[in-house]
Amino acid sequence: MRDIEDWISYSLITGVIISIVLISAGVILLFIQGGIPGIPLYGVANVHSNVNTKTYNFFEAYSHFSGVTLIYTGLVVLIFTPISRVILLIGKFAAVRDRLYLVLSIIVLVNLFIAIIIIPHM
Repeated sequence: MRDIEDWISYSLITGVIISIVLISAGVILLFIQGGIPGIPLYGVANVHSNVNTKTYNFFEAYSHFSGVTLIYTGLVVLIFTPISRVILLIGKFAAVRDRLYLVLSIIVLVNLFIAIIIIPHM
């Protein structure tokens, strides 16, 4: 079982490192480009910005490549890092036939998906 625990640990570390790289590259690109097409840098950083960052518009963000797109991707990777941990734990608990923690992990996964996918549409 130590191998599965190592995979879980590596998935968390890898997810955080990838998100740091993507967010950093996005910030650098945002400053190099001076904003995104149609919105200057001070407009992107404004609290009342017109930049749409809702989760259900994830694929629309890739219609134009910008620093905000990289930042958004880094945040999505960071959000899905603990989800990958829960998925790996489900595999671990299924392998050792621990039904209680398997059911609890599935409930946690369902709750995460409800919070990420369904609640933003309400």
